[in-house]
Amino acid sequence: MIFYKVKDNDIDRLVDDIDFLVNAPKSFIDYPDSFIQKLYGKDMILSAGFGLVPLSIKLPKKIENECFSIYGNSIAIAKNDEILCSCNIKKRDFFNINNFKSDCQIELKEKSYLSILHRYLSGFEEALVFEFQNDSAKILEYKDGDFSLLYELENSISKLFDNTFDKEINYKNEAQLMAESKYEICHEDIYEYEKKNKTIKIVTEKDIANNLKGSAIINTLSKVVTDIIEEHNTNIVLCGEIFENKNLTENIIEQMDDNDITYFISDNIPLNSSVNSMGALLDFYLNN
Repeated sequence: MIFYKVKDNDIDRLVDDIDFLVNAPKSFIDYPDSFIQKLYGKDMILSAGFGLVPLSIKLPKKIENECFSIYGNSIAIAKNDEILCSCNIKKRDFFNINNFKSDCQIELKEKSYLSILHRYLSGFEEALVFEFQNDSAKILEYKDGDFSLLYELENSISKLFDNTFDKEINYKNEAQLMAESKYEICHEDIYEYEKKNKTIKIVTEKDIANNLKGSAIINTLSKVVTDIIEEHNTNIVLCGEIFENKNLTENIIEQMDDNDITYFISDNIPLNSSVNSMGALLDFYLNN
């Protein structure tokens, strides 16, 4: 993986072999970096950094009742005809900057807020939505305004990666980062998997060299996605932090491009759970 420190807004001068951009202005000592990944030459936001400039989505009509939602270190507000979301900023500061005064908080429930948000951004009325988090994977069908679960992954994706490395994992997603950095594009081994009772089970018990096990997991996940896509003649939405994995995502995109499949993957709204607060407000807006 190649990291590039952005200086003086020279992003336009970057070349395609840069994987991640990191940007932190010198005027702030504790200013969190924004991370942007290069995916097929496009800038994809992974983390929006400090929240002075929020992420924004426009709505087709004005919101009658202003409200807000909080998830982890992100906060979102619904105001006028848009939803704004920022991370790493105090609630008080975010409200003051955006002249927001409502005390109406929307609580997050056990719902697919990422799926709702990215399906809405895609504009597809019908689509398969792949919501791949590190601790779960769900493939949902959006049709006639309803989500129904098509498949779920039996084991967490983090565990799949962890189990392929014969070493102690010291921090979350360490194995995924190792697999990404050591991925061999010409390596074609995959693990066996089966679909049973709407559950996908990946069997990692296979004689594969230790240095290639991470590549095999990436190849397997890519095949799982493309196999399901081929079963359904519909649009595709990719969301969830697993699609921050550059090799996995580019493998899938290549398959869809080769087969003329219409898909959506966001570049200006993160794919990960940092925007769950934004998704919760969108869900509230769409159902009220």
